[in-house]
Amino acid sequence: MDGKKKTAMGSLAWNCMANMEVRVLSPRSSSFPIRSRRDAAVEVPKYSSALSYSLGRLIALCEDNSLHLWEANEKLGEGEEPGQGQWVLEEVKSQALEGKLKKISTCCMEKSQEHLLIGTEGGNIYLLDIKSFEMTEKIIYQDVVMQNVPDDYKVNPGAVETISEHPTDLDKILIGYNKGLLVLWDKKNQNAEKTYINNQGLESVSWHRSGKKFVSSHNDGSYMIWLVEEASKADQSITPYGPFPCKAIRKLIVNSAPEGDFLIFSGGMPRACYGDKCAVTINQGSKNVVLDFTSPVVDFLTIHPEESDEAAQEYDNPMALLVLAEEELVAVDMTTEGWPTFHLPYLAALHSSSVTCAHYVGDIPDEIWQKILSAGEAQGLVANLSEKA
Repeated sequence: MDGKKKTAMGSLAWNCMANMEVRVLSPRSSSFPIRSRRDAAVEVPKYSSALSYSLGRLIALCEDNSLHLWEANEKLGEGEEPGQGQWVLEEVKSQALEGKLKKISTCCMEKSQEHLLIGTEGGNIYLLDIKSFEMTEKIIYQDVVMQNVPDDYKVNPGAVETISEHPTDLDKILIGYNKGLLVLWDKKNQNAEKTYINNQGLESVSWHRSGKKFVSSHNDGSYMIWLVEEASKADQSITPYGPFPCKAIRKLIVNSAPEGDFLIFSGGMPRACYGDKCAVTINQGSKNVVLDFTSPVVDFLTIHPEESDEAAQEYDNPMALLVLAEEELVAVDMTTEGWPTFHLPYLAALHSSSVTCAHYVGDIPDEIWQKILSAGEAQGLVANLSEKA
């Protein structure tokens, strides 16, 4: 899980580590960990939202199928008034689903931030109330969702692979099942409005900002563009690096822009030649860039302008792409030609050991200092780094 939030502690970004730790990064404190009370590693289920923006809360899923809630709270010392204390993240509640069929496979935070939609391997979707952090009685049963599916496809669709809210109608969600079935579900009327059928295993879905179409990615390295009102067939089916067998496209994001839509996805490389590559592809029309990482890609997301901006009301206009790999966190400048990466905000990779010592050298001759600066600038040119801060 990952996210970003502005609080009294400043802009925060966090990522989950495999050692039962959620690491929070901010300008004021470069990194500080928060740990679960349970002895279980933190997982990153597909499309789970770890953040309730308005409440300053962070939710993490552990491998023992438990959910943990952290809050940003101010600790006041003796004589301190509100606003003068120290802000800390502390675990306040936890919740768990018991049973094999209730193994959590994906999560989705409602834009209203009232509920966390929890998809399970058994096919049902449970609702967690964010304020009380208790499970509600509302359950979207797989059997009910399947009632309006054509008879030829009324077979077990598998686990809930992804849940995604409609961008313009928040009463509707797109439910994707492991074996390829997609259902547009009306939460208000409790019925399946549209059904989209594909024979390839589903990996992810992403809505277009207009809400008129969405894109699904599959385990054969292809993606399909679906028109919402034409459920009988996909508008296009594309294998970017075909026609030979390709690896699965694990995650895909569609972002709109005036110059054309961005399509960003991980995986999908040809198995024979590049099957061992850890890659993220950025595509916009005829422009195509493949980012090759030295360690597996865990997750990625795009950062957009504030909704108050006039351009942001019509387009997504991604400003940056954040990619979290097992050994590094990389930011890509999406507003500069060629999509260069930003300077890394750290000297060592995220997985490296902590710094144990440092040495300060003063009174450096200006000539040497200028050479150091020149070397840094030259390194940036060679690495095609963004000039933006």
